[in-house]
Amino acid sequence: MPEELQRPPTRSELNRELMLRAATSWDGLVALVVVAAAGVVLSLPVLIVVAVLLWLGASVWHYFDGSEADKLAADRARKRAQAEAATRLDPAALCEPVSVELRRARAQEASIRQTIMESSLPSDLTDDVDALVTAFEATARRADIIYRTIERQTENGQSGDALEARIATLKGSGKPLSADDQALADALSAQLTATRKAEELRDRFFTTMERMVAELGTIDSEILGMSASEAASSQRQVAGQLRDLRELVSGLAGDMQRSQAGAADLPAV
Repeated sequence: MPEELQRPPTRSELNRELMLRAATSWDGLVALVVVAAAGVVLSLPVLIVVAVLLWLGASVWHYFDGSEADKLAADRARKRAQAEAATRLDPAALCEPVSVELRRARAQEASIRQTIMESSLPSDLTDDVDALVTAFEATARRADIIYRTIERQTENGQSGDALEARIATLKGSGKPLSADDQALADALSAQLTATRKAEELRDRFFTTMERMVAELGTIDSEILGMSASEAASSQRQVAGQLRDLRELVSGLAGDMQRSQAGAADLPAV
């Protein structure tokens, strides 16, 4: 169902939906039931024929009535909005720093959509905005996992600084390490490498998101300043900017995924 709402409906699909709405209009059904029931009670078959004719007349009227088509379009838009909302990432489910970035990006996204809607430009750019926000949400999910993991490790005394201090203690005695101590030092060094990588990705996330929100603000202003005569070339330029941002965010999400996969293979200390 969500996939059906995302893709544009065909002419035949819209026609079938409109016919169904017209055939099930309340006034036509009321006329059919009431008059047909009267025909049955009074044993007058002609009333049943009249009921069917009234129902057909009401259906034809609603089918060709423009307001019914408007209601159909509004209903599809409402269902599409509900489907999109159900699949979007809930900021409340994320840790506060990542949630803040998600809310900022969505506010800028909404502003761009509003600018496109209020301008005389085509709405093709909204597809590029959709793709960017989808990439951003995937990145925010992984950033939330990384942020929470780093916080837990810090609370357990396994922050990067704590690991470095422990390794320095092991190697600072000046004596050759025993086999067990060497194995521990190697494991701590591997964990330190993974922790520093996670911290780097965490910091890259916030830097990238700040950059993305700033560039979205610039794009919003550029769209606002587009004139009808330069719309085509300007629209291509803005679409290119949105794609570049999407590639940047998607690349960060890929690095996060690889980092998490590598961390899962590390031995427990």
